[in-house]
Amino acid sequence: MKLFSPFDVLLISAVLGVSFMFLSDKNQKSDCFEIYFDGKTVEIPLSKDTSITVNFVEIELKNQTAKITKSSCPNQICVASHSLVSDGQIVCVPNKVIVSLHKKKTEIDVYVH
Repeated sequence: MKLFSPFDVLLISAVLGVSFMFLSDKNQKSDCFEIYFDGKTVEIPLSKDTSITVNFVEIELKNQTAKITKSSCPNQICVASHSLVSDGQIVCVPNKVIVSLHKKKTEIDVYVH
């Protein structure tokens, strides 16, 4: 009795191939800020110092950090949050804005002496 038919092998190979394509594409993403709003995404390189306003939220990108400086939301939680300096996100829920920072990971995980 055969465990897999030729069609099963082909199907499994196709699924694995597509999975590896998505994984390899994600690992090659460059260092950037991503700003999500209204179903759109804006990518801004870390090297660019600028200020951008989306959905009544002012975002300052400076020295490879991001900070929400002004917002029209009532509680101002996003404005009170710390600057984004490493991988992570700042979210302004009422205005539906997400600021993400993506940095390439280095090959070295731990230094041992």
